[in-house]
This record gives sequence, C-alpha cells and structure tokens, in this order.
Amino acid sequence: VCSKLTFLYAKKKKVVADEKFGKSLIISMIVAFMIFGMIIAIAPEFAPFFWGDDFAICAPLMTGFAVTVPIWTVGEVIRTQYLLSHSRDREYISTFVVGVAVNAVVNIILIPVYGAIGAVIGHEMTHGFNDQGSQFDKFGNVKNWWTPQDKKDFNARTKVMADFFSGIHALPDL
Repeated sequence: VCSKLTFLYAKKKKVVADEKFGKSLIISMIVAFMIFGMIIAIAPEFAPFFWGDDFAICAPLMTGFAVTVPIWTVGEVIRTQYLLSHSRDREYISTFVVGVAVNAVVNIILIPVYGAIGAVIGHEMTHGFNDQGSQFDKFGNVKNWWTPQDKKDFNARTKVMADFFSGIHALPDL
C-alpha cells in the first residue's frame, strides 16, 4: 500500500491517496481491536499455559497492555502509509505506551521509563532474534543472517503458538 500511496501522492492524486489511506486505517483498526479483544479473552488461559501456573498473575498485565495494540497500529499506519510516502519518516520511531523505542536500522534502544527495566531490555533484545530481527545484521544493515535451518526451526517453534491460539475461541462459532 505504501508504494501505491507514494505513487498517487507523486502524481498529485491526493484525494484518491487520502481515500485509500483512510480505508487502510479503518481496516487496520478493525483488525487491531479484534486482536485487542482476543488478548483480553485468552490472557487468563494463556499466561499459565505458556509460562506455568506460577505466572497466572500475569494475565491482568497482559490484559492491561493489550490496549497498546490499537495505539501502536494507528502509529504504524500513519508512519508506513503517510509519513513514508511524504518522505517524513526519518526521525519517526515506533514507540509503545510503556516508553520503549527500538529502531533496527540504527540499532538503538531508547528507554525513558526505568520501571521494570530488565524485563523491557530483555523483551526488546528478543526482537533482534525473531523473524523481523533476522533481516538486519549486527551493524543494522538489511541482510538476512539466518540459515535455512534457523528459519525452519523458528517456524516449527512458532507453529506451537499458532496452534495454541487457533484452539481458543473468544465466542462460540467465532
């Protein structure tokens, strides 16, 4: 969508581009609120399943942080479909409500909030080793450093999570 919007804005078709941007934002928000609802619905079952019974207390935290999904979605749609197409993305960094920002291109982590800093740093560091982080080398250059076996192993492990979430129904027949 971003390249199409960039093309439309470059051709001075602002009305059409703005229309497509608006539709994209609406669709993204619908999906974000569905994810938000699913997180709230599964948190009580997911936390003990994934981390163990001692972590059941984390379910309310997951529910509380679920509100970041729609907020983050709005920011990302604006960044990728408006700011990029207007060449205004240079200083923009995705930021969650907790105050953490990660920019893989320049390989930095900004943490203006110091509460639970160990968990925040640990969480953000894992992004360097997931399928998104695999696209950048240690210098921040776009270069996939995973072997085919790494990708296969990653997909096998994430399938466990996909299967778990596929078995949860927030509402009957949904």
